[in-house]
This record gives sequence, structure tokens and C-alpha cells, in this order.
Amino acid sequence: MDIGWKGSRLCFLPIERDRHFRLQYHWINDPKVTEWTDVGDYPVTAHGIEAYLNSTEITHEPPQTILFAIEKLDGKFIGLCDIRHINYISGYGEIGYIIGDKEEWGQGYGTEIVSMLVKYCFDIINLRTVTAKVLAPNIGSGKVLEKNGFQKCACIPKYEWRRGDYRDVFWYYLQKA
Repeated sequence: MDIGWKGSRLCFLPIERDRHFRLQYHWINDPKVTEWTDVGDYPVTAHGIEAYLNSTEITHEPPQTILFAIEKLDGKFIGLCDIRHINYISGYGEIGYIIGDKEEWGQGYGTEIVSMLVKYCFDIINLRTVTAKVLAPNIGSGKVLEKNGFQKCACIPKYEWRRGDYRDVFWYYLQKA
């Protein structure tokens, strides 16, 4: 691999439309995949995915959102991750990820993804605080964050409407040592 950021089992790469678009479109429209995300309650057209990719395309520095394709080291595309709401002056950003390939669920990739995102945030773009939000009752995401040193700092009860119910939102943070 000549480009991207490499972990022990995964790498982060820039999105390549020819290589990643079809699966991204499928995953974003799969209710099971998007159950715990900020997307997925409404069908997203191919044009909508294209518009999102265009809005996150880095055409100037510093970007407010950085989006990566997640691939296994053998080149299999398994998901997406991002750093959003980046504020370079105050030094913070929010992370998120989605493992779209359901065959790869339960393999511990979430922990590695968060570890790689934290390293990128702290070592590459020099943030000092990283946040993440978890929709209840997604206990697994909270555990992944805690394994990576995040602390739960807030719960906003019944904050977001998701698929027929208002859900609590838990906020986590990690600060650079």
C-alpha cells in the first residue's frame, strides 16, 4: 500500500468513487447497517451520496470534515469513518465510523478504527480533544470508546428521534495527554 494510514489489520484511504461508491450507497440504504448512525432513516439516492462526497472532498486546507474508506490490509472495503466538526483553533473534532460489511461485524475492528482515528486526530492534525456520540442503547460503541480511553461525560435523555422513538445520546471525550 503506497497511500493511506495503516493499522495492524486495517488502513484508512481516501474515498475513490470507482472503487467505493457502490458499496457505500448500499450500506447507507441498509437499515441494519445504519441503525446506530445519524443517517439511514430516509433513502439516500446515488446523487445524494455524490453530493455528500463532494461536500467532504478536501479542496482547501484545513477541512472541517475528513472522510476515509476503511479497508482490510488485503484490500477489502469494509466501512467508512470520519472526523467532523473540526475546529483547529480550539483543537477539537468528533469521530464516527460505520462498518458496512456485516460479515466483518464482531471482529474487533471498531476498536482498531477508533484507535487509528485518535492517532490521526492527535498526531496528524494536532487536535487536543476528540469527542464521539453514541445513541442508546448501543452499548457496544460505548465499550469501544472506553477501550480507547474515552470517558463518558454527558447523557442527554430522549435527545434524538430515531426509528420510532426518542433516544438518549451519550457523549464521550478523550483529551491528548
